[in-house]
Amino acid sequence: MLVARPGSGAGVVVVATELSDHAIEAVARAGREARLRGARLIAVTALEPPMLPGLDPPTTGHESVLAETRRARATELEKHLAAAEVSADTKVVF
Repeated sequence: MLVARPGSGAGVVVVATELSDHAIEAVARAGREARLRGARLIAVTALEPPMLPGLDPPTTGHESVLAETRRARATELEKHLAAAEVSADTKVVF
């Protein structure tokens, strides 16, 4: 979903994606909106941390596994942006 509101100054356009093929168009539209406004584009994706035995909550411990999961998702986000022909700052969140 793309929500655009009038505002003052260039500002920031934020787009969230689950990295599906269908979301590429929304990312591309957000990129166009950012260019029209002269705004910075931030692309965000979220992931569920891997379920690891004995972890409660699953985001604690095993930092190397969580870091690798985040890196892999960031790589997928970069590929998604390339497919949409968009350049953006990226953020992967749990």
